[in-house]
Amino acid sequence: RMVALSGSLAHLNAERSADLDLFVITAPHRVWSVTLSLLVIARMFGWRRRLCLNYVISEDALEVEPEVLYSANQIIHLGPILGNEVLARFVLANPFVSEFYPNFAISSQPLEPSGPQALKPLFERVLSVGLAHVCERAARAIYGWHLNRRAAGWRSRDQVRLDTECLKLHTSSHRA
Repeated sequence: RMVALSGSLAHLNAERSADLDLFVITAPHRVWSVTLSLLVIARMFGWRRRLCLNYVISEDALEVEPEVLYSANQIIHLGPILGNEVLARFVLANPFVSEFYPNFAISSQPLEPSGPQALKPLFERVLSVGLAHVCERAARAIYGWHLNRRAAGWRSRDQVRLDTECLKLHTSSHRA
């Protein structure tokens, strides 16, 4: 539903070695399968070391915690690539942002890709006929197992969430 740049690229503070941090909002019950699919595609193209899906949530989990300045700062610096309407709903679902940044406003420019969009609803309906639920459960089992195996090496375990509708992988958080 939405893909945005986050991290150093979104803050316009990237070094040459910076990875591509993405913040993704999916349809409900698609967080794990979308994440795993994107990581498999990235590995196939040799991008895995550069691509970081550090926050993937569904439209059913738009509220961010904790409601602190750091979170608000991350939200206002998201650089949307796709899904400006969903980004606007995301910001509205997090009213604490305006407490820290009262003058922040979402750009009203459409960010949707041009071209034929008629196949998207059909493709989504086909995937939603049972297969998507099986893929989501399988992705959560497989990727969850992988993540739990690697958890011992995470420097900021408290900044990781492995929930059904929220996958927050700030394993090396810059919050401090």
